[in-house]
Amino acid sequence: MSKYFKYILSLIAAFFSIFPFGLSYFWEDVSSNGAKVCWYKLLDNSCLWNREQTEPFNNIFFLVLFLALAYIYTKIYDLLIKNKRLTIFSCTLATAFAVFEVFGHSFAAVSGLDEIFLDYHNFIKSIIRIIGYDFIFTALIAFLFENIIPKISKFDIKPQKFPSQSKNHFLFCIGGGYIMYSIFIFKYWPMVYTWDTLEYINQIFGYLVLSDHHPIFNALVIAPFIKFGLLIGNVNYGVFLAVLIQIALISLTTAYAIQTIAKLNLPYIVRLSITAFYAFYPLFPFQAATLCKDTPFGYAMLVFVLCLLQLGIQKENFFKSKLNISLLILSAILTILHRKNGFHVILLSLPFIIWFCKDFYRKKTIIFSISIVLFYVFWNWFSLKIGVKFNTDGEKYSLISQQFARIAKTENLSNEDKTEMQKYIRCDLEKFAKNYHPEIADHTKGSLNTSKIKEDFSGFISFSLKMIKKYPLQSINAFLCTTYGYWYIEYTDMPDGGGPLNYYIPHNQLVKQFEQKQFFYNPLADIAQRIMQSRKIPIISLFFRCGFIIWIFLFCFTYCWYRKKYNLMLIYSPIFALWFTCLASPYSTYRYIFGIMTSLPILFVTIFINNNNFTKNQQTF
Repeated sequence: MSKYFKYILSLIAAFFSIFPFGLSYFWEDVSSNGAKVCWYKLLDNSCLWNREQTEPFNNIFFLVLFLALAYIYTKIYDLLIKNKRLTIFSCTLATAFAVFEVFGHSFAAVSGLDEIFLDYHNFIKSIIRIIGYDFIFTALIAFLFENIIPKISKFDIKPQKFPSQSKNHFLFCIGGGYIMYSIFIFKYWPMVYTWDTLEYINQIFGYLVLSDHHPIFNALVIAPFIKFGLLIGNVNYGVFLAVLIQIALISLTTAYAIQTIAKLNLPYIVRLSITAFYAFYPLFPFQAATLCKDTPFGYAMLVFVLCLLQLGIQKENFFKSKLNISLLILSAILTILHRKNGFHVILLSLPFIIWFCKDFYRKKTIIFSISIVLFYVFWNWFSLKIGVKFNTDGEKYSLISQQFARIAKTENLSNEDKTEMQKYIRCDLEKFAKNYHPEIADHTKGSLNTSKIKEDFSGFISFSLKMIKKYPLQSINAFLCTTYGYWYIEYTDMPDGGGPLNYYIPHNQLVKQFEQKQFFYNPLADIAQRIMQSRKIPIISLFFRCGFIIWIFLFCFTYCWYRKKYNLMLIYSPIFALWFTCLASPYSTYRYIFGIMTSLPILFVTIFINNNNFTKNQQTF
């Protein structure tokens, strides 16, 4: 009976799995929203049918796919039925991914959950799609957990081959990284510009008020280089020197990461793949040539994660090394200084570090934690002393501003609610609602009356909670629309920068100080740029999407949990903290999670690390 049950269940799973493959989407202007999603003909005969594009899916393709999936599911069934723990972990992660995919598509299509909850038929279709994705993801995750990863872990180690822990290989990685990360210098001289970069360079020139809207530490670091450029008669040279030093520090940090990984007895193919990833992933040289807060923040966080990796593997030896302790403290401080949410990333990680070292090293970790908090307090005091104007533009209220604007735009508010909402908005409520952009809070957060919010903060929060209770669907839609890029795998986002200087219209005075040009044709930079812009090639574009990066980190975390590598789960605390703080950001963008991107190879390493990965002569890092 169980044998027949296996085949019946496999056929059912194959049937449901066909739907995510076969669902085709067509658009027609039939509503005030400007679009209607038409589903696959099998589910909705009323939609317009493009027979030319979908004919291959109506005959032999579906039959072959159905039979192949049914066969695969019979094999996966044998894996799951023998391992209850595997079933729980793979099904849970697969369900999360399936919900992310279906919900994310709805937000990408209609900027809300209407594609799912508009009517009974849409709801049934969405449930079918979630079930189909769930079967597909469960099979894939279970196969990776039990077949692929264990097999790779048994590959040859080859500790003497590049990259190894030798001094020569370390120096080679520094030099090679410097060359690879310099390629964008010759594409956009003297650096890759972003809006934020010019924002705090403007503060240095005095065109804007010195404020903590962008971390003041970045402005203080860049200021000497700007002044040096002015001294020798060309600001470009000062900026160029700053970028060259930044690339040198990044190369050193990356080489340190590679050498740390080389000290583990990992399969040679894993070590080589990570080295190649750091060398050739296009976004790394792109960010290295960008004089922006996200770049140093990402590499400071990489060092912090590396310290937690070493602490998680061998905490006794970690605290015996002054270098390790120094790097842990320095990386935590730099993480705090280079982004405003850096303090929250470190703060949320401290309880896990204290808990992990709760036995012999509790006193040391408590002292470390208190020192970090006191440093943060001191830095705020220092910023006030030097005349920094603290941020009052409503950045931290981005999600509430989105909630207010969406409700004002989509709901028929009572006069009482309109009057109360208007108290916290500087402009006219109608204009405020018109400025609403589902995915970007920049259009609404600047309209908040922050002085009024500060005076009546409890009332502001109470009114927001009142709106959530009164309009729950629109409140949820407002939050998820702004943040779905951090969990939807198909959300597209291009790494910032690289555009012409005249794009930055508010900075015309500053633009006069710079000269941007390409010294000579650099094929490597052009190839890297084209790869990052290859949105029409699905496999390539996935590696430049926030959602895909989040999926990989969740996959690695779940695998460590599944294999009971509890000591290695320590390094995920700052990753989760960064992800959660990004969910409160004004919009979804790749550079906000750059700290996760730089740490991703370290997370990848955790799935191959075992406690017996060390030989007797490799007990310290």
